[in-house]
Amino acid sequence: MEPDQNQTSPNLSPIETTYIQLGFDRVRELIAKESHSEPVQQQLLELVPLLTISQMKFRLEKIRALWEFWRSSAPFPLRHFDDLAAVLKTLKAPGALLNIEGFLILRPILEQFRLLNHYFETRVTPENIWWHWLKMMTPQPRLETAIDRVMSPEGYILDHASPELRKIRSAIQRTEAAVRKQMDSLVAFYSAKGMLTDDRPTIKAGRLVLPVSSNAKRQVKGVIQDQSHTGNTTYVEPLEIIDLNNKIRSLQSDEIREIERILRALTAECHSEVAAIGESY
Repeated sequence: MEPDQNQTSPNLSPIETTYIQLGFDRVRELIAKESHSEPVQQQLLELVPLLTISQMKFRLEKIRALWEFWRSSAPFPLRHFDDLAAVLKTLKAPGALLNIEGFLILRPILEQFRLLNHYFETRVTPENIWWHWLKMMTPQPRLETAIDRVMSPEGYILDHASPELRKIRSAIQRTEAAVRKQMDSLVAFYSAKGMLTDDRPTIKAGRLVLPVSSNAKRQVKGVIQDQSHTGNTTYVEPLEIIDLNNKIRSLQSDEIREIERILRALTAECHSEVAAIGESY
């Protein structure tokens, strides 16, 4: 037998049971589907009917004012945004580190603050019901600029995020170029002797290696990093580039530490404004 669609769970409160019987839960779901972001959707799903006439009048007045804005001027500059709760929790902790993903959540919300503030600032007067809400929203152009100075919209930490990072990445590029040049020379040399199974170097265990015929592996000085499943190819890191590869590894560790320092400094900037960000959100 199929369950009765109108049957309610015995665990629901009387008020929730009434909502379901009246179809209010279905109304909430339909409205939530039209929302532009997950936080708003969750708020809509948690809506409850208003209990007093004064509450209803206040809400209707706010809706009427919004409708007037919408009808008489440009639409609201609303965009999708993610839940900021976890980001705010991190920013509230002194000395915390907000990761790149956190800044990618925060950045568009800061832009949303600025766009909405500008929209209402040019349209709302002190007599308007939305005036108090406008005063609670604080644009953060300084933080927007600080984030844009450090990372791209995709979350890549820019070379000019700090002089030290630029220096490290330049050193990595120079060393990688030296490795490629040395490997090209070694490939040409060993390939001419028929000692390679492929004319292209490859990566094994994070190291650049030569695909050497296993029969000739003792003729190539270096460190064996791997072997093919067939046993026909031995992957050798040539002695000539080991120091260069080690230097690259060291520089990459320096790069990670510098990026962490940059993000920690940026987090500290946002920490100083976390109260205003939370209130605006």
